[in-house]
Amino acid sequence: MAQILVVDDEPESVDLLASWLAARDFDVLTAYSGQEALELAATHQPDLIILDVIMPVIDGIETCRRLRRDPRTHELPVLLITAHDPVEGRVAGLSAGANDFITKPVNLQDLARRIDSLLAGPQASAAQGQRLLADVVEAAIPTMPCNLAWLLEVDSNEQVLRSRAAASSRGDWATEQFLQNLEENGEIRFSLEHTEHPLINIVLNGHAEFNVALSDLRSHDHRLYRALTNLDLYYVTLLPLQVGGIPLGILLIGTREPCDVETTRGRQLLTALTSQATSVVNNVRLTRLLAERESVSQREELFRQTLLDVMSDGLLVHDKQGRIRFVNKRLTVITGYNEQQLNTMMLEDLFPTGEKNRVRRLASDAGDIRRTVAFEFRLRRADGSIREVVLTRSGSAVSQANGGEYLLVVTDTSERKAREATLVRQTHHINALSRATQMVSSSFSLDQIILTILEEARRVMRASNSLILLRDEERARISVRAVVGPKRRMLNSISLSWDEAQGVIGRVFQEGQPLVLGNEGGMVETDALAGTMTRSVAAAPLIMHEEVSGVLLVLDEEPDNFDDRDLELLQSLAHSAAVAIENDSLYDEAQRRVRELTLLLEASEAASSAFAIEEVMEKVTHQLLEALNVNYCMIAGWEHDEARLVRLVETGQHSEAAIRLRHHNDEIALAAARSTSPYVLSLEDTTRGSEVAALLTDLGIHTQVSLPVIVDRRVVGVAELYDVAKARSFSDDSLERAREAIRAWRERLPEPDRWHSPPFVNDLASRLSDASGVEWCTIMTYTDDSLTACYEEGRVIWSLDEGQFFPVHEDSVYWAALRDNIPFVIRSDDPSLTKADRALLPDLEEGVMLVAPLMSRGLAVGMVVLFDLDGERQFTMSEMSLAQTIANVTGHALENAHLFSELSHRAAQLEMAYNHLREADRLKDEVIQNVSHELRTPLTLIMGYAELLADQDMGMLSPNQMEAVEIITEKSSQLARLVEDILTVRLIESENLRRAPALLSEVSEIAIRSIESAARRANITIVTRVDSHEALVNINKSRMVQVFENLLSNAIKFSPSGATIAIEIEDGEHTVETRVIDRGMGIPEEEHDRIWWRFYQVDGSTTRQFGGTGLGLAIVKRVVEQHDGHVWVRSRPGEGSTFGFTLPIADNTENVRN
Repeated sequence: MAQILVVDDEPESVDLLASWLAARDFDVLTAYSGQEALELAATHQPDLIILDVIMPVIDGIETCRRLRRDPRTHELPVLLITAHDPVEGRVAGLSAGANDFITKPVNLQDLARRIDSLLAGPQASAAQGQRLLADVVEAAIPTMPCNLAWLLEVDSNEQVLRSRAAASSRGDWATEQFLQNLEENGEIRFSLEHTEHPLINIVLNGHAEFNVALSDLRSHDHRLYRALTNLDLYYVTLLPLQVGGIPLGILLIGTREPCDVETTRGRQLLTALTSQATSVVNNVRLTRLLAERESVSQREELFRQTLLDVMSDGLLVHDKQGRIRFVNKRLTVITGYNEQQLNTMMLEDLFPTGEKNRVRRLASDAGDIRRTVAFEFRLRRADGSIREVVLTRSGSAVSQANGGEYLLVVTDTSERKAREATLVRQTHHINALSRATQMVSSSFSLDQIILTILEEARRVMRASNSLILLRDEERARISVRAVVGPKRRMLNSISLSWDEAQGVIGRVFQEGQPLVLGNEGGMVETDALAGTMTRSVAAAPLIMHEEVSGVLLVLDEEPDNFDDRDLELLQSLAHSAAVAIENDSLYDEAQRRVRELTLLLEASEAASSAFAIEEVMEKVTHQLLEALNVNYCMIAGWEHDEARLVRLVETGQHSEAAIRLRHHNDEIALAAARSTSPYVLSLEDTTRGSEVAALLTDLGIHTQVSLPVIVDRRVVGVAELYDVAKARSFSDDSLERAREAIRAWRERLPEPDRWHSPPFVNDLASRLSDASGVEWCTIMTYTDDSLTACYEEGRVIWSLDEGQFFPVHEDSVYWAALRDNIPFVIRSDDPSLTKADRALLPDLEEGVMLVAPLMSRGLAVGMVVLFDLDGERQFTMSEMSLAQTIANVTGHALENAHLFSELSHRAAQLEMAYNHLREADRLKDEVIQNVSHELRTPLTLIMGYAELLADQDMGMLSPNQMEAVEIITEKSSQLARLVEDILTVRLIESENLRRAPALLSEVSEIAIRSIESAARRANITIVTRVDSHEALVNINKSRMVQVFENLLSNAIKFSPSGATIAIEIEDGEHTVETRVIDRGMGIPEEEHDRIWWRFYQVDGSTTRQFGGTGLGLAIVKRVVEQHDGHVWVRSRPGEGSTFGFTLPIADNTENVRN
């Protein structure tokens, strides 16, 4: 049973309303004043308050305001009853926080409706709206009829289309399954920005779509398509819902059969359904908006009240009689009275006797002075204490109720001073944070940023020392990064293992929370701060990547020097320090990545350049030395069949004392130091004996030069120069250039006593290498007749087939890398390194080696070895990946070099074979030419005597004798033609044809006349077809006649009796094309290229049957090509042949035609 509080100062009105409510089964409370209503509401918490506006002392408007200010009653619904103008009453009531109002005389039915609405609350209204939406979709199922009705509403705030209600002909379970299939993160929504979506498109353009095939939705929204398919639907009808052109939502009707949109009844049903859905959605939307606006109004009132309560000054409203009408929370703090006590007091009651008259005048003069004035008063608190305050009065009334109400601002000056001090402190904190932030975002170094942060922390927090400790993950220790303060030296020595971190430092690292300690000396003395006389500590964690990576500490010798506000500042400064450290790390990582990418790009460019493979590998080793900061790099090729490595490139550089990358003979260097003269050894120097040659061979050295280094007229060291791969002598000129390099270096030496420092010996080694051109250089100090290496650098490059060979056995660590194609890291003292493995490396007791296979097409073709003299070096995965990537690039280059070498060798062999073949061909031509010349003279005699015999000039012949003579004549003619063809071929290749413009038709006529008798004997007809506007060509007419004769002879020879041979001459755009067409036996396609060869016959039987030398077509081809033309043939066996050629049109054709 709901409880209603009725408040009115007229008992008759209260009794009448209470009786009416009781008859409707409500529990009724009654009150006859605003104060009584406030007390009953706070005690009983009624479900509704019906409040009359016009009441004495505290009217209904003021009562409503106080109900809203009281946390116990601020949510109780209030219904105001007023006789005022409805507009003014509603404005005043809603401004005071009322939920609704009704004017007198009261309509009981209207009152009942309003009471029911207020008691139901916003949740009931929302539930009722949802029921209306559900009714729409459920009614659509039998009305249409349809299998699915789905209603979606536009949410204009979030610009989405939300699902509101759905119903299926299969029941609630199917509807629930359909909605679950569409849910994403617990809701169904479609963004209005996706205008290509069918639902959004219909909503925005406002045009309905009827009987859309379900397959049309598949490409736009596969999830929606799948959900609809699960209901066995085939069509959807999309109905937009709009009011006044404003889109409200969409109604989706799903069916197995097309909806009836053709008949009047079907269209009327769709229209009615759309109208009903639009009306319901619009009503629900308006109801929701009204509820939201009322909620906002209540929140705004609560916000205004909260704002008044949290003000730093006290506020009170009084009338001209001095009665207090309103106070804020702050005034209760200043005076010590509660709000109810103040609301029953006079203004003068808050002040001592001596101030009362001034206060009365201040109240009575309110409204007479139209300006803001301030007065200093002494205020008496509830406990009797006196506090200095300033009263500030506004000249204008804040309300006309009770004859005018006026505002007084009460300012506690003592608290203001405290606030000013706090503000100054906060300003210092903000300035410190600002400077720290500016440093972090500037281009200063990390050291400068950290020192600035520490200085700011020490200055603002008034501390003696500040420091930052960082955690070293690799060493598992905590050490000082930077210190500021007088105890810098003592604090700099702090270095703790993780297990030793206790006290303040340990707690911050473990808990990750800031910490303040006052004078708890025992706590401080238990950790690394013992002995520093620290009595106040503030500590904040440096958090990077969600882990505590360091601690910012502020120390002072005075107790209780830091508070929580200092700790907030310290935490912010610690965050700035963490950001700076992380930025520096990211910058270093970015720089490293840039260097790696640059190195990879340079290596790729070198590998793909025209450089020799030796130069490519030398560049790669030098780049790897610099990028990975190692001391030695070697590249070796892998000969898989021989199971051995061949050293190709070796590069090294270091300035480590007493370390040698390569073995050398120190006796030679000692001899140079003792004699103060250069000492040269070479394999080519036979005067030194076999022992020296054997020594150099064992050391892998061809030439060794030892030069004394003289500073201040005494030998301080020796420079050893070596040639390893080059087979050259060290000339006197080279030696003099090396000595001059030492002299030039000595003259520029700024500090002779420090000549062996890395920068100076580096300069010396570079000068000597450039001057002498040697491959390796070692600088040694000479003291007490002993030598100690202090600097070494060099590079050795071998050709692919000249490097040192090293066998690799299956127990070798290199074998695993070459077999498995993976890089690995190993220390030089690792027992798994065999003696053969060590032979490939510098003979060093300490160091770390990275080995990466050179890969090409998935196979190892070599390997790169990187060596660092630092035994603690840890190669990162990034460095290993970089080394392997560059090794792959180098592997491709090495494989290409091998392929190029093989191709070059093969090309040389082919060139030699070609030269031999060309020489044999030349000798053959020369023999044939000589034989042809030698045959000409006897043939002439034979043919001459045969003609005399045939003419019977030498006597009468019998028929048998005449037949024999004819055979002799015929065969001699054939042999003469053979000789003539051979000589013609030779002549064509060497002669310079003299050409002139001519018509090919004229040339063909000459050839036809010369071959006409042979055609008649074979019963062959020759026809000619020529363009009416034939173009001129530049030709040698006699040679071109020979071309036509050879082509016609060939055609006559292979054509059957009675056949026709056609000559076609046709102009093209730039050429004249000639074709000789026969209907002979034809030529197989595979013989088309070979028939143009000299002495080639398609079939030997045809030679015996038809005769011929096999030179006719060869002559045709050579003559046409000498005329810048081209020959071709089209032929198939049994279909005849077409021989053709093209010649370029003469440049002066048009002039000749004109």
